[in-house]
Amino acid sequence: MKIISIRPETADLDADEAEHAFATSGAFQVASERAFQIQIVDEQFFQSARVPAVVCAALSVELGIKARIIADGNRKKYRALKGAAAHHLATIFAMLSSDDQSWFIKGSNLPVDEFNEKLQSVSAAFVDWRYVYEKSERVIDFSFLSKLAILASSLPSDA
Repeated sequence: MKIISIRPETADLDADEAEHAFATSGAFQVASERAFQIQIVDEQFFQSARVPAVVCAALSVELGIKARIIADGNRKKYRALKGAAAHHLATIFAMLSSDDQSWFIKGSNLPVDEFNEKLQSVSAAFVDWRYVYEKSERVIDFSFLSKLAILASSLPSDA
């Protein structure tokens, strides 16, 4: 089986990349929801892919934010980030327009200070949870991260 991801090709490369990033954000958000589900194997065992759920939710948020940054014509801003900083959610969130930031905060139903605190707490999820085996324990507010993924993969009229 082959899986192909095709980016639209128009005269506006930023719009094409933003659209593809946004669509991929939605795919990772769905993957996160499905991975989080519990499957009963038999009377004694069940399966759950919680770590992949966290990684997929974090990547969904990252791509949804980056899609908005690109759509606003600020591709060079985020492309300048290197290494883990390119995946740090609070860092890239700060690159959003004030309107987009307000939309996320409003959609979270949290006061600004609490939103920023929670955002900071999940900001390194994509990097940290890919390497979860390197630490004896990891804790994350998955409810907040998954809410961000839903917002990141939505347009203001969808949420």
